[in-house]
Amino acid sequence: MATRHHLAPVGGAKIARTRALTGSPPALVVLSEDDSIRALAAEATPPDWRVERHDGSVSGRELLNLLNIRIVILDDDKIEPGDRGWLLGRIRHAAPQAPILYVAEHHDSETERQARAGGAQYYCAKPIDRTVFIQVLGSFLRAAK
Repeated sequence: MATRHHLAPVGGAKIARTRALTGSPPALVVLSEDDSIRALAAEATPPDWRVERHDGSVSGRELLNLLNIRIVILDDDKIEPGDRGWLLGRIRHAAPQAPILYVAEHHDSETERQARAGGAQYYCAKPIDRTVFIQVLGSFLRAAK
């Protein structure tokens, strides 16, 4: 399968917003180092979408520069617990309409509470149920068109 996943940073949030309004393809942002999550996103995403891939240490500035963000998958594996709420806030600021699919490395009630309070519309813990995850992502993709 040919890869269509790439990161193409642009200069400044103003340029990003302008391009988003002028027809750049919709983007699904995957914040994860986990290859299996990236593969699930690639499998479920239509070819006319961009899949922007970042490791868990993405800065708020990089996130704000992405184009036409429609869906975000956030894997908390490499994100310090104290930074998760901050990152969820940056995602909400950069893409207020984009649903967030939150993947917890280890489930506990506090992590789920923080994810949902931060705007996550879907929460799951590893190991991911592949079938359910693809169904949920597919429904978000259909709704985002």
